[in-house]
Amino acid sequence: MELHFTDREIGYLSNTKMNSCYDEQSWRFDLNDDEMRPTEGGVMLWCGDNFLNAKIIAQHYRSGENPLATSIMWDEGGLNNEWVVWVDAESIDDPRI
Repeated sequence: MELHFTDREIGYLSNTKMNSCYDEQSWRFDLNDDEMRPTEGGVMLWCGDNFLNAKIIAQHYRSGENPLATSIMWDEGGLNNEWVVWVDAESIDDPRI
């Protein structure tokens, strides 16, 4: 099965977007399976407890004309435990996300 999402539709799959805090708080994130460790900077998209949303978001940014590096992580240190997708983008104002 092949699904296609617009950038706007991808935005509906996360509940929060912010500049990455991984470098300062790496202790609270568990990388999913063989995901790469996020590099400095980037943007984090919180997806609630729905792994499928995180997987779709990550795949969206990994494919396409200008692929971006991503990592799927479980956040155990926030107010609510939830899935997070780290995207290698300049900031939350980056037009690619």
